[in-house]
Amino acid sequence: MLLSSANTLSFEQKTYVVMFPLLMLSVASLYPTGVGSYQGTIAALISASIIVLNHARFRVLLVYLMYGYVALHSPQANPMVMLDIELFILLALLVLYKDWLMVMHNILAAAMNLLLVVAYLSAVHWHQYGTPFTVSIGN
Repeated sequence: MLLSSANTLSFEQKTYVVMFPLLMLSVASLYPTGVGSYQGTIAALISASIIVLNHARFRVLLVYLMYGYVALHSPQANPMVMLDIELFILLALLVLYKDWLMVMHNILAAAMNLLLVVAYLSAVHWHQYGTPFTVSIGN
């Protein structure tokens, strides 16, 4: 039965409602990028983990797992584009839970991901081209 007798979704049903569009975004991005083998495996592992841990007591962990779908697409696009589109989709879907702790942890996950991506890109830029200061003067 998709809906409970009170026509409200249970926690587990809400998790599936949130997970489905994020999983479909992952499936849709598998083939055009040519990175389907590892990305499909990671998306399957994230989905399996969400299904196994689908209970209200794991709600904070579920948020980080759901953000895994968003972080999975970071290598394919500009990180800012990824955060603008998929993060807001996930935030909108998390409102279904009516639990602000989950929303705040999602924002924290996005901030950590952005800091890691920026740190990685800065390190690659630093080691490949010299210091950022010299690169900006040279251009």
